[in-house]
Amino acid sequence: TGLINPLTVRKDGKRYRVVAGERRFRALQFLRAAAIAKNRNSLTWKNIEVKIRAGSDKDMERIQVQENIQQRQPTSLEYFRLVDRLRASGMTIDEVAGELKITPSWVSQLLNARAASAKVKKAWENGELTAGKAILMGQSLLPATLQNKLINDAQEQSEAQLKETLQEVKKKSMK
Repeated sequence: TGLINPLTVRKDGKRYRVVAGERRFRALQFLRAAAIAKNRNSLTWKNIEVKIRAGSDKDMERIQVQENIQQRQPTSLEYFRLVDRLRASGMTIDEVAGELKITPSWVSQLLNARAASAKVKKAWENGELTAGKAILMGQSLLPATLQNKLINDAQEQSEAQLKETLQEVKKKSMK
């Protein structure tokens, strides 16, 4: 087949859906289209090897996560998204930690970032804030408007300074 790792698919009615190996599948589609465009119907492969898996959506989610983690070490933002997806699928914090091979404490901290404002998450995504600062902003449980006003300060401060700033702003907002 030319594939070192076969695609993993799942039966979906009369067809199959790619569970793991989406990029490899798209690359194969591209190669096939390129061969057709050059009027070459002489592909060296007609079929590809696949692993057919059955299971729940939760099982398929696990397969996808494992595939992604094997390819490369995720960034903190990618871990955040993976943690969020796995928790949404019903996994416990310990199960998520085991699946991602990270500590339950890190999973909990990443989950705190869910309460960060959209602008804070965007700043994290753009590399303007570290994961630690985005997590602190989420942990603060301050309204999004206040979090947004603090983004510039957060960029200039250490995490310890930001933590103090957030505590001060929280005290002032409670008065």
